[in-house]
Amino acid sequence: MRKRTKISLTLATVPAVVVALFCWNGLETSWRTAESDLTGAPAAVPADELTIMAFNLAKGFVYDGGLDFKTEEQITSWLDEVAALVIAEEVDLLFLSEVVFEAGPCPINQVTYLAEAAGFHAWAYGDFYSFGIPGYRMRSGNAILSRFPLKALEVQQLAGARHFWNPHGTRRLLWAEIELGGAQPLLVGSGRNETFIRVNKPVQVRQILDRLKTEGDRPVLLAGDFNDTPTSESFRLWRGSGRFQGVFDGKPTWPARAPRRRIDSVLVPIAWPELVGERVLDVKLSDHRPVVVVTRLPDDASLGAEVDPN
Repeated sequence: MRKRTKISLTLATVPAVVVALFCWNGLETSWRTAESDLTGAPAAVPADELTIMAFNLAKGFVYDGGLDFKTEEQITSWLDEVAALVIAEEVDLLFLSEVVFEAGPCPINQVTYLAEAAGFHAWAYGDFYSFGIPGYRMRSGNAILSRFPLKALEVQQLAGARHFWNPHGTRRLLWAEIELGGAQPLLVGSGRNETFIRVNKPVQVRQILDRLKTEGDRPVLLAGDFNDTPTSESFRLWRGSGRFQGVFDGKPTWPARAPRRRIDSVLVPIAWPELVGERVLDVKLSDHRPVVVVTRLPDDASLGAEVDPN
């Protein structure tokens, strides 16, 4: 009888522990601190031109539905293709969204693997969400891979966050600094803005621009999946901020197989020289096509943007 009671108590305790771990994992706030590290590759010396790529990786489609995930071999093969593309394009700064940092059933860190495989010097990462329990969870978010020295700063929560048990609409922005040889590091942000609820889109842009008011005329580079079209209120705000230049109405980037909407972009400091070029690559490694921008650096990479205070 006692043995049966102990077994019953154990069976009742296990679900409670799992639920407690799930809640703790979803509610803890360490995500506010961005993670970063160096690879074995040395830091590059900035040249006259800078090549930047923005790419939503769609998590490598690691989740196959139900309890099924892709195998390690499938994900590493896909990551090797992404790395080959990045190397061929001679990318200096890679801005990733919907990249997987941890997936219990398929234990490959897509950020660190890609940073090593493509020869970047440093990486930074920030969570959108962490879903599951420690040791068996999905962590997905934004990342920045750099051939130059990089310092992670913070992860900014954007409006419209859902409950931790339904995290797919949660949006955050990863902030970092990159040393390009000037007196002041370049401030960079990697993000993926609101997808589903339209009223949140301009609200999130205003949050980001409010964050930048504390930076004065410091140059800022933003890249990622903006999830809005060039004629939207969101992009009127980006243009009207007086901080950025870029190809606001270029070729469509989504969906990858037959793109019809431009939702991915690279926005560079307005005071920098005009862009050398911009391309949307015809590849189907994700459900988005990557955007590649080539820009000239100013004589002094710390050159401040001429920001309209209004």
